[in-house]
Amino acid sequence: MTRVRRRVVKALVVALGSAALVAWVLMLLPPVNDAVLGDKPREQGDFARMCEGGEPFPRAASYEPGVAPHPWVVIEDGWDPYGA
Repeated sequence: MTRVRRRVVKALVVALGSAALVAWVLMLLPPVNDAVLGDKPREQGDFARMCEGGEPFPRAASYEPGVAPHPWVVIEDGWDPYGA
């Protein structure tokens, strides 16, 4: 390879590597991650949208009925307006 071609290849590799690094860092930010992959609940009140007829969370595991016991959650009154 000529010297010029090596420099071009090296610059291209550095540019692509930098772009990949920036994309990876941006994916670590929750708002960017939620925009690309779909949001997920972060606080107890976030689940209220499903109780009020809103959309489910796209990154949640799908419900598959099966053999009991099923996982469950206890929420103490007073922690959140939607606790019961």
